[in-house]
Amino acid sequence: MNLLSLPSPPSPVMFEVGPFALRYYGLFIALGIIVATWLSGRELERKGYDGTLALDSLFYIVPLGFVGARAYHVITDYGLYSGDPFPGVFEVWNGGLGIYGGVVGGFVGLLIFARI
Repeated sequence: MNLLSLPSPPSPVMFEVGPFALRYYGLFIALGIIVATWLSGRELERKGYDGTLALDSLFYIVPLGFVGARAYHVITDYGLYSGDPFPGVFEVWNGGLGIYGGVVGGFVGLLIFARI
């Protein structure tokens, strides 16, 4: 038994309220965004900049990060979508986000925010 491993939960869903299901990965993505924004704001203020820039940048970074993550997944697993590609591409609730695409999309969002 590996003492450093964490057991996976028996279900990916934490809880459901009607049609809404909160999944563990969604919770941790949201927590990561919140913590990164808070830390970025503190670092900006420490360096003498306006800390609210971190919050303002979210309107570009987060949506483009999710678009990039989904696009990466669809491109790399195109076989899943080749039969009926259009509707399945937008069904994010069925899973499929790629971290590499999310990083690239978020970086593009940051570049757009920096140019504005």
